[in-house]
Amino acid sequence: MGKKLAVFVCSGRAGEVEQYELAIERYVRQVILKCLKTIKPVAYEAFGGRKPLPDRTYQDNRDWGKIREWAHHLGRIFSSE
Repeated sequence: MGKKLAVFVCSGRAGEVEQYELAIERYVRQVILKCLKTIKPVAYEAFGGRKPLPDRTYQDNRDWGKIREWAHHLGRIFSSE
């Protein structure tokens, strides 16, 4: 059996409920999965990101609960045969 691969992207769009599916389509399916061609990831996901603003603050729409949940999910996938 080959190696297992999971991919994710961080994007401001992915952190917005109404933009999440667009982020998956544009960044995961159209870019990452298209580039991998013959490699099929066991999982993929998109998360919100964090970006600096001109006033030296940050816009942060990461969902740490979702990130932790996905990490646990991957742990189960990667530890199974």
